[in-house]
Amino acid sequence: MDRALLVEIATDCSPGTFVRLGAGLLDRMRSDPRPRLLLADLSGEAILLGRHQRAASVLDRQSWERSGLPVYRRPGGGRALVAGKGRLGLYLALPRADAILDSLIPADRVINRHVRGLLAGLTRAGAASGAHYFGRDFVSSESRQLARLSQDGLAEGPVLFEAVIGVTESLELPAALRGYPVHSDPRADGPPPVTLEELWQEPRPISAVMEAIVAGYEKTYGLRAERASDATEPVDFGPPVWEDEEGFETSGVADIPIGFAEALLRHADDRVVEVRFRGDFIAPAFVVRALEEELVGLPLAFTPLGERVDAIFRREGAGILGVRGLRIFPDAVLAAAGKL
Repeated sequence: MDRALLVEIATDCSPGTFVRLGAGLLDRMRSDPRPRLLLADLSGEAILLGRHQRAASVLDRQSWERSGLPVYRRPGGGRALVAGKGRLGLYLALPRADAILDSLIPADRVINRHVRGLLAGLTRAGAASGAHYFGRDFVSSESRQLARLSQDGLAEGPVLFEAVIGVTESLELPAALRGYPVHSDPRADGPPPVTLEELWQEPRPISAVMEAIVAGYEKTYGLRAERASDATEPVDFGPPVWEDEEGFETSGVADIPIGFAEALLRHADDRVVEVRFRGDFIAPAFVVRALEEELVGLPLAFTPLGERVDAIFRREGAGILGVRGLRIFPDAVLAAAGKL
């Protein structure tokens, strides 16, 4: 069995290019199924939304406009963060979820099983007391948040593990830019942020951090790293950051363990005409698209909506992190329709 891991380095990589490279990596797995690790030395500065977030809820628009920061969506779901100079981006693209593992795993274990190489690498890179993952959407060290994690996948098997690491600059979205209300659970945001620079005993260049992470993946999974001879092409993906919401009714945001979730709805004759699910949850984009497309035409009643949601999440490659139960989706539709 070939245990090669292609390593691609992107230098001076803007956040906008980084997110498009993630989509490009996932797309290329269809034709080039060799596992590939991309490390990006990020430049500039921008806000990166999770794939499924609603910008109008996440951001205070007036504060954002004054900030002058561009906003992009990441391929994976999760919470908003600040990326750019002083941060490192990472993608691990695989033809299937178990490609570098010894056994099959469900979609909701992709982060858990593929973060381990990153944990080993960050420990080598200066997090001397260790880097840890406890099942949420972040890596912690010394009880502070060092990296943010997510994933995406395609229905036919390819998966993408995603991470953004605070090397010398924090990932935290400034409080002034936040549009969400106060969460009922003060632990929802996780621990306070930290950078790798605050943890290491002596300074090191970004290239040394990258080398440590590559070594972490080699040792953890028994891989042989080799430099990729070609570069991944960036690929555009949607939805747009600021969506046209004319004609939609909103559910309002509901608390979930890692943030908030909501639905936007157009309906007629007590049936779904169009629905959008937005929030901080982490789920493959094809699953969320299926929810939005296959609930159209259903009556605005819990049983048919709930049965369809359950069926979609039983499909191969489907999974979700950050919610306590799938009931959040039919409930959000009914709340937007004023029936909850």
